[in-house]
Amino acid sequence: MHYGVYIGKAAEKETRILILGESHHNKNNEGQGEPASYTTSSVVETYLAEENTCRDHRFFHKIAQSFGMDTTKAEEKERFWDKIYFGNYIDVVCGVKDSAAKKIIEDKENRKRYNKELIQFVNENKIDIICCFSRLVYNHLPDRASFEDKSIPFEVPKTGGKRDWIEMFIYKPGTRANGDIALDKKLTVYGFRHPSARCGFCPERYKDFLQQEIQL
Repeated sequence: MHYGVYIGKAAEKETRILILGESHHNKNNEGQGEPASYTTSSVVETYLAEENTCRDHRFFHKIAQSFGMDTTKAEEKERFWDKIYFGNYIDVVCGVKDSAAKKIIEDKENRKRYNKELIQFVNENKIDIICCFSRLVYNHLPDRASFEDKSIPFEVPKTGGKRDWIEMFIYKPGTRANGDIALDKKLTVYGFRHPSARCGFCPERYKDFLQQEIQL
């Protein structure tokens, strides 16, 4: 995970939810392949301080809307992020609308390291739920163990003319066959389309499901 994970003021109370993004992006692809010069936390805090969401931070805006939040109301926006952990899976800056993130994640050593760091964070912070707003990240999380059930897809209406769905998988505690770090407790993971997907992203498609599944 990229350094400086954002932890909301009330994130450690009740159900602990980690929203997991893909990576940081700099304009003009500056610093690509290197850690960002800023923390993940500082990016979220900048977004929260804005009266009107700028183009660079619509990613966070769309995520909050997916949970049914009215992000035009500063108090509601802040209240939502106060209850959330937010981190990026990739620990370096990637380009915009290129294949950099895919190449980095598909590197076996990178994936192994990222998943080790992620599970360590999950165990240390007693995370209950991860919401991956990137299918690329969701599909590269630790391999499923033989003692775990299959993932469950939930169809939602098409967006941008393309099939859309939510996928849920429950990781169980226990020793993992390939030597990955074992989880201390059950972890529920949901996979969603990336908010910046070329075929579009519609928070309304996810709102009812998330409000039913996750109580905030």
